[in-house]
Amino acid sequence: MTSTNTNTVKALVAVDFGTTYSGLCWALAEKPGDNHAIQHNLIQQWPGEAAGYNKVPSTLLYDNEGTHIWGYQIKDTVPRHEWFKLGLFPGAEDSNLAQRYPSLSALQKVHGEDAEKLVIDYLTSLRKHAESTMETTYGRALFSKISREYIITVPAVWSDIAQDKTRRCAQKAGMGDYVQIITEPEAAGIYALDSTPNVDLKINDTFVLCDAGGGTVDLVSYTIAALKPIPKLVESAEGSGGLCGSIFLNRIFSSHLKEKFKNYPDWTEEYHGDALKAFDDDIKKNFMGDTRTPYIINVRPLRKPELGIVNGKLKISGQEVKEIFEPVIQEILALVKGQITNTRKPVKAVLMAGGFGLSEYLRKRIQGAISTDIDVRKVAQGETAIVKGALIRGLSEKEPGLATIRVESRIARRHYGTMAYDIFGEGHEEGRKEPGPFGDRIKVMQWLIAKNTNISETLPNKPTLYWWDRPVLDGPPTIITVAIYACDRDQQPEYPDASKYSKLPLLGVRMSADFKRARCLQACQP
Repeated sequence: MTSTNTNTVKALVAVDFGTTYSGLCWALAEKPGDNHAIQHNLIQQWPGEAAGYNKVPSTLLYDNEGTHIWGYQIKDTVPRHEWFKLGLFPGAEDSNLAQRYPSLSALQKVHGEDAEKLVIDYLTSLRKHAESTMETTYGRALFSKISREYIITVPAVWSDIAQDKTRRCAQKAGMGDYVQIITEPEAAGIYALDSTPNVDLKINDTFVLCDAGGGTVDLVSYTIAALKPIPKLVESAEGSGGLCGSIFLNRIFSSHLKEKFKNYPDWTEEYHGDALKAFDDDIKKNFMGDTRTPYIINVRPLRKPELGIVNGKLKISGQEVKEIFEPVIQEILALVKGQITNTRKPVKAVLMAGGFGLSEYLRKRIQGAISTDIDVRKVAQGETAIVKGALIRGLSEKEPGLATIRVESRIARRHYGTMAYDIFGEGHEEGRKEPGPFGDRIKVMQWLIAKNTNISETLPNKPTLYWWDRPVLDGPPTIITVAIYACDRDQQPEYPDASKYSKLPLLGVRMSADFKRARCLQACQP
């Protein structure tokens, strides 16, 4: 649990909760003027005797008593729970690649409360490991005085409900009542500008951030509104994304091997696993698109020349590797081109982050598929860009004086509003008319934020009158709960229709007015 000691040092822990791998980074949030440099601490040592890794697998395995192990503690050959994060967002796994190339190592997929339990258990493991690492770093005495808060990442296409589920799971995992949320490409974009001062982007330039990870690929577009005293960004297109990360290269390669050796009984699961590891560690990372260069995998003492095994060595041609990459590359190219098309201003650059974003072959394919006027670049240390960018944004929220990048406005992904009564009149549907205390009325949707409009992060939205009443004898209210609705459709529905929108978690508004001094107003409820 987070510390509540009043004599505390503030700290922020960033959690890059990924579909296939997750990362952790923390920093002490010293107040401006303390003259302490901010030390970003990336965790690279994990349970399971794994050191030197920037991330840990997002996997879980339970025994018969319900106790779980996670990440590197699980052996590669053992079936495990994986991709459970996607269970928070129904439909997230319904992609062409996911259906064509399902996981062969995963236990049965879970959804709903079962998925939430896995997420809570996994986030609990991450939290405990982060706090254990911090205690080892600072010592028990100082650690007990460190007040910890958390920021966690979500995909760009995550719905409001999925974001709220993620936040609630983090809270139940012991990360405190206040958990910040940031989308993965936004975090990567913040880190890209913060870590690359000579990125050659000027005021009014627009760029696309492509976060290509293991499971998902997420994109978002930003325009630079200011560079000094700190860079300021505004969203230029709604984020997009898909389930087409680098893990599908492994699955396609696995399917390729199974088909190739299906009639060769000496090709055992052990050889298959070793070949997959060689592909993941070497071939996938180093492939540059050269179809003339073969790749060699040691499978001693096998020998089957007609299947490409000579003297215990399996030869994989460059053409085979290219064909393995192609389905994934095509999905990503469609996402990138779609994001550029939907961006409101001309795009000057595509910045690539994430583990798959390090691939030079992917960079070259994107560059070859779009205008030569758009420069495609890789973000330095792109694999950890998300967790570091999340930390930067989270620190600026805790201590504004620590801000190094600000996102000034975002584009509304949906319409947001409430239900309200209007005076029944001409143009209204007769069948929806209701009698009211001051005449006929009709229930309508009152949309407060329109889809695809810019929403400022610093300025309040246009105020809207919200009517709420209860008997005077019940006394003044302390908290009012407001039902908020979100609609994904382009056209806002005029009247209530549950099939056209979703209801978000209730918004609680704490009332601070002194009702004893309020004047008695005679008003007509609309």
